[in-house]
Amino acid sequence: MHDDREFLPVRSGTTRRAAVASGFSRRSDGLDLAAFASVHTLGPESTSSHLAARHFMAAMSLELAIVLHDKFEDILHGDRQVRGRLVIVPSAFAGAHKFFMAEDIELIGCFCHDTPPYHVAWRRGAGTLRDGVDPERSCAMPLIASHPAPVDLIPRILPAGSRFRVAHYCSTVAAARAVLVNDADMALCNLSTIAEFGLESSGVGIVIQMTWNVFAQGGPAARVRIFRKGDASIRFPGSARWSTRSEIRPTRAS
Repeated sequence: MHDDREFLPVRSGTTRRAAVASGFSRRSDGLDLAAFASVHTLGPESTSSHLAARHFMAAMSLELAIVLHDKFEDILHGDRQVRGRLVIVPSAFAGAHKFFMAEDIELIGCFCHDTPPYHVAWRRGAGTLRDGVDPERSCAMPLIASHPAPVDLIPRILPAGSRFRVAHYCSTVAAARAVLVNDADMALCNLSTIAEFGLESSGVGIVIQMTWNVFAQGGPAARVRIFRKGDASIRFPGSARWSTRSEIRPTRAS
């Protein structure tokens, strides 16, 4: 399993740097994390969201079930547990705004946590990165599978001038599986997934310095947040209402 305490820098295959220090910035009126029954995020196992959820659980000394979903949208529309659930969503997710606007979801806080390095990967023995994207080969238009969020990393990883097509998948793990069944030539995925599926990968890897939003859904999060004119008891959020309650330190994935 990939050790997410250390990551490859953008343009090197050997030198390592420490992961960014992170702390859980929590609303001063936030809910008790122990009041929830489970943590929900994007699956399957080995996605960056899954690794971030494990990191958060370990750092906060929580023992909750981690439930993985095929799509973040499924979390919004799924059944609510009686005790409620925590939801971890990366800021880079294009639909993150839906969680902030949802009626039964409340933001508890956020934390910083680097993803593992993202590489372009292909089936073992299928050639090299240069073979697949050589700009001098006019017919070379490999299909690269990827989740929509990190696709802008692909031109930074491939050799300059590379020609390629992109197929969107619901997760980088699903993208890696597409390569294994020959539905795509290459996939953009993290090192943990590359190791799990036995793929070969580019020497260049890029870490995403990510912030992760922690939401509460259902149960104790079902509080009315409607402001009515003249209601002096309502206070608007401001910087004074945020405080760092717990420090998260990178932990070794088990």
